Amino acid sequence: MHIPARFRESRRYPIAADVSLTTSDGTYIESTVTDISRHGLAIDGLIQVPSGTEVDIRFPNGKNFAGRVVWYEGFWMGLTLKTPLKKAELQELMAELAVQPHFGNTAVAA
Repeated sequence: MHIPARFRESRRYPIAADVSLTTSDGTYIESTVTDISRHGLAIDGLIQVPSGTEVDIRFPNGKNFAGRVVWYEGFWMGLTLKTPLKKAELQELMAELAVQPHFGNTAVAA
């Protein structure tokens, strides 16, 4: 489901990083974030979760966010964050995911 840019709440940024979701009924899902914004993210995964489902979102850097599925089409889903990220929080999250995009990876100090 493509949402025209004029209807989005904030700019999306492309990214490729692991994400895990736990639904309100306890279903655990591993997926890949394809873009992120202050208000939400799009993921590509192998499971369909109905719109309106509450999810706990966890990134490889250990950060967790509460969200809700707002759309799904095929194996793509759009999630909205219950609490939008501040610009600085989004920048920090993206920088951390650039260093550690996958679960199990650890950053190596130079």
